[in-house]
Amino acid sequence: MEREAATAEMPGPAPTGRALRRRRRRRRRRALQALVSVVVLVALGGLLTDSLRWRDERPRLAGGSERDAPVPPPRVPPRPARRALSAEDPLRLWIGGDSIAGALGPALGQRTGATGVVQPRYLSRVSSGLTSPDFWNWPRHAAAELEEHDPEAVVFVIGTNDAITFDVGRADAYRLAVAQMAEILTRGGRDVYWVGVPVLRDDRARRGALLVNAITTEVLARFPQVTFVDAFALFDDPPGRYTASLTDPGGRRVVVRAGDGIHLSAEGAELLAGAVFRALDARWRISAQARPDAPKRVLVSKGTTTVPGSGGPTRGSSGRSGTGTGPTTRPSSGAPSPTTAPAPTVPTTTRPPATAPPTTAPPPTTAPPTGPPTTAPAASPTPGG
Repeated sequence: MEREAATAEMPGPAPTGRALRRRRRRRRRRALQALVSVVVLVALGGLLTDSLRWRDERPRLAGGSERDAPVPPPRVPPRPARRALSAEDPLRLWIGGDSIAGALGPALGQRTGATGVVQPRYLSRVSSGLTSPDFWNWPRHAAAELEEHDPEAVVFVIGTNDAITFDVGRADAYRLAVAQMAEILTRGGRDVYWVGVPVLRDDRARRGALLVNAITTEVLARFPQVTFVDAFALFDDPPGRYTASLTDPGGRRVVVRAGDGIHLSAEGAELLAGAVFRALDARWRISAQARPDAPKRVLVSKGTTTVPGSGGPTRGSSGRSGTGTGPTTRPSSGAPSPTTAPAPTVPTTTRPPATAPPTTAPPPTTAPPTGPPTTAPAASPTPGG
């Protein structure tokens, strides 16, 4: 025992230079491995808890949290106008979409038509969306409209009804539907201005609007001909929150939303029309070429339906009948949207799953329910968008 203890206390041989270098390399390797492990664990923890907030401020799905700022639109580089405009050869503008388009169509149509160098036309369909092709098949109807009228620029407004009943499990199907619609609208190199879903009053619908807009901007980033107009950012105040009124440039508080928390008031339609007009003007130099002495009528396509009092035509308006370039009778600011919709009777069944819309199936004679925030009797449905 004493011999073993003495042997253990004897110092070993001093390490050589090579041994010291190997020892230092082992220490550095162990330190690097430990650092990598810590970084990996932190990254995994952030992904699982959704605690990382990226600078693009996209909606966060975990826990249903919302971002604090609007989804940024795709950055589209400025492009020169393709041709000069004149009163004799005006820009052919087509506006299409859901009932929000029924308010935007007349407002934007009057604004552009008054310049004399734009010929506007619109088609709006109450309660339509990309997830309900059995009610109104937008790929089929839009393709027919574009073939017949050959517009050079398109403004498309969609997604409000899709947002109201959005199911995150159908996100991939919605991506396909948006991509299919964008491909149809941009055929032939056509300019497209896609208007997103405005902020909605109902909490569930507002979260759906964020998700629909996020998916839409993600898909549209692959289409350089498309400019996304962020209606959510235009109408929310503070960022991410619903408001019925906004402060105008003169400092007055103006009601911009209808009483249902979904649609736009007359002032709201004008606000959105102004944002879209600025995007069109930047591309086509409309203001610089304007001929106000030769105003154009706002044409309304067959099949158009609108929310009564929204400023558009009544159910069944079609052909060359238009609202003209003069003022349109509109509801008073903030007046609730009427509950008598021009769409057919709403069935009691739920809306179909969101799938990529077929392009051949004809629409049935019934409209899908619009879901929250309001539930109306079947005899007098409240349209969503």
